Amino acid sequence: MQELGKRGRSYAQSEQEYRIALAKRILDERSKGTPVTIISDICRGDREITKLRFERDCAEVVYKSALEAINAMKLQLRMLDAQVEREWGTCGQRLRQHLFLRKSRKPCTSGDNGFCVLCGSPYGDPVAHVVRRSQGGKGIERNIVTLCPACPRAYDEGANIQRLGRGTTRESLYCYLVAYLKGFYPDWNREDMIYHKGVENAE
Repeated sequence: MQELGKRGRSYAQSEQEYRIALAKRILDERSKGTPVTIISDICRGDREITKLRFERDCAEVVYKSALEAINAMKLQLRMLDAQVEREWGTCGQRLRQHLFLRKSRKPCTSGDNGFCVLCGSPYGDPVAHVVRRSQGGKGIERNIVTLCPACPRAYDEGANIQRLGRGTTRESLYCYLVAYLKGFYPDWNREDMIYHKGVENAE
């Protein structure tokens, strides 16, 4: 954006210099009594005026090229955003908020401030197991996320799951929560979250 502003100012300055020089030359020709019908052709054919017009045109092309590059980048971002929305629904919005806006590297539940990571409700508690207890999921920090009272049922049983976005499934919620945890724990592994009887797990 800074580069676009710089090129925009260069284009505006070139335009100003060209128009001022052209206006002065037209006044000169009028003072000489040059016929009005040919003043424009004479002025625009002047070497200095031609040079200024060329510099103006070059500055315009550079400015518009930068503008088009920015518009192309915006289009790519919108396409990516639409793809995430199609594949993840409402959960995709939550994922972008948590993984890209959050700068803290503290344990994920300490930064949720009581907000549900699925629906955004302010009435959340860090009690939900990503790998479910029924599947042997451990009650450790790396397997816990903050959910509101309604979302665990949507995640565990699929109850009223469409409130989280059209097309949302239990599998998509699981994938979202895993991606969310990996934003804090890049080495997160499902197998490490499962309790194996008789095996000591160092945490």
